[in-house]
Amino acid sequence: MISALIVDDELLTVRMLENTIDWNSYGIQVIATAQSGEQALALYRNYQVELIITDINMPGMNGIEFIKQVREINKETRIILLSGFGEFQYAKQALKYGASAYILKPMDEMELDLALKEVINEISSNKKTQKMIQQNKNISRSRLIKGFMKKMVSENSLHGIASELRFHFDNYMLFSINIENETMNEFMDISNLLHSKSTYIQDSLSHVLLEYGENIILEFEEDSWYILISHMDMDQAPHCAQNMIRAFLETFAIKSNVCFSSIYHAMNELPIAYEEVEKLKRLNQYTNNGSVLGHGYNYEATTFDKLQMIEDEKTIVSYILSGKIVSARERLVEILQHTIHITPSSLDDVYDFCFNILAEIRKYLLEEKYISSISNVIMNVNYQDLLKLSSIDQLTNFMVKMINSISTLGTNGNSSINKLVEKSIQYLEDHYSENISLEEVCEYVAMSKNYFCYLFKRETGKSMWVLLTEIRMEKARYMLEHTDMKSYEISYNIGYDNPSYFSKLFKKMHAMTPNEYKNKHSNITK
Repeated sequence: MISALIVDDELLTVRMLENTIDWNSYGIQVIATAQSGEQALALYRNYQVELIITDINMPGMNGIEFIKQVREINKETRIILLSGFGEFQYAKQALKYGASAYILKPMDEMELDLALKEVINEISSNKKTQKMIQQNKNISRSRLIKGFMKKMVSENSLHGIASELRFHFDNYMLFSINIENETMNEFMDISNLLHSKSTYIQDSLSHVLLEYGENIILEFEEDSWYILISHMDMDQAPHCAQNMIRAFLETFAIKSNVCFSSIYHAMNELPIAYEEVEKLKRLNQYTNNGSVLGHGYNYEATTFDKLQMIEDEKTIVSYILSGKIVSARERLVEILQHTIHITPSSLDDVYDFCFNILAEIRKYLLEEKYISSISNVIMNVNYQDLLKLSSIDQLTNFMVKMINSISTLGTNGNSSINKLVEKSIQYLEDHYSENISLEEVCEYVAMSKNYFCYLFKRETGKSMWVLLTEIRMEKARYMLEHTDMKSYEISYNIGYDNPSYFSKLFKKMHAMTPNEYKNKHSNITK
């Protein structure tokens, strides 16, 4: 609703305007009325209305002076002038101060109706412009803050916007909300939702955060939102995180998890808070510990014993070199399962532990001059390859596979890794029109979800969802060239319930809509 103030020294005119006009039909709410410029100015300072309907000739502070005072406070307030026939010179003076319309008394209802509609359009247009300007400012600020917390821009870059943020960095926490998806339909729906309703999602998130204090919601990136919240007690953090997860699930059917940092007390500590949250995200993915993971909340501060680690490395390697593959595998699995309780800072020690074992195996292979497809796989694994194994299941499965492969050295043929990925791709080809889930594909190839995702990405260079989309688009292209099916029919046939979404995907991949593609290639198929 547009807020309005009516000003006229004649009470009869005020009552007539107040009661005979259907303000609701215009989307206007009359907040207050006044019978003098002084009274009107006091009310305006209090309510900051968007529309003023005012008489010009009033005792004391007249309408001209009142309008001048309003313009000093806010240049955007819309003003409609009421004036007697003999007061036109005053009206011309008032119009210089930006009045939107001038209406003679006695008022003509049609003239007032046109003036109100014009003013409403001006206010609506201005609101849209201001909202767009504010959104652009928010995006720019968000990118600067993210750049600083990732150490990509200097702190000096933030000084210009620090006063505009209205956020206190003397006591704050950093949260990350991380999106999860399990099926192709979830992946598509979430991608489409995040693209089309990002502003609505952010507004909903702001509503959830109102009770927790000042906050800054940074621009969505890849699979996460980052949120700064000031003056929150540590005890409130888990409750806030659960509310965010619940809101995403209930309002948008989006599954998510949340990680949060310790409390920090200065803006220059933001990169430390970010690093802390990133380590928690990595640990949460590694351990699959639950929906909320936070400092001082629910992970045990257990470090990885480096001295014991060296002894365990020696034990496992000695088992391998002596042919005790089962013992080596069992000891490795036991150690890695215990890492579920480590701190984020100790996670790199786990990868060091695994890499050192592989290094010893490589040394053995070089000394024995083993050359085979299996030995080549082990020889080519580097530290970055291990880091891509982001969960405990992925890392455990990979290391077990490497240890198991030692017993098959000297055999010929391709690794079963490629065969399993080929098998999964064939499954996608056979079931592309269905709402395929990650779980059913993993069950089909008899592999854990985390390890399958790693393996698929490593072998194909893309996620299963991206490849499935490409398969569907290729099927659509064939149908457009070789059948008379309509675009919406093809959409349903390849697994998309939303033809509009299908059209967007097709255009993104082929640089033209399905109909444009069909028209262009129609001569080829005739």
